[in-house]
Amino acid sequence: MSNPLSVLAAQQGTFLINDQRECIMSFDSVIVLQAAIITSLKIDGVEVITEYTTDNSISFPVNTIIRSNNGKKFSSITLDEGIVSLVL
Repeated sequence: MSNPLSVLAAQQGTFLINDQRECIMSFDSVIVLQAAIITSLKIDGVEVITEYTTDNSISFPVNTIIRSNNGKKFSSITLDEGIVSLVL
């Protein structure tokens, strides 16, 4: 995983997600651009959403930044609604 400043600066680029299809790619963090319900968040194909919220039907507010707790990159994300930017 990159250092925190390079992640926030998005030195490796970003990718926007605004639909309900699973997006499978390697990314360092998630930045919420429009209130988002994240139904699935995985690291190495293993579901980890419960490490970030106790209820995955609740919306994450705008400007929320989600980084991996264990220093690994996320491997996929699925939204129910909203828009997020994946920091690569």
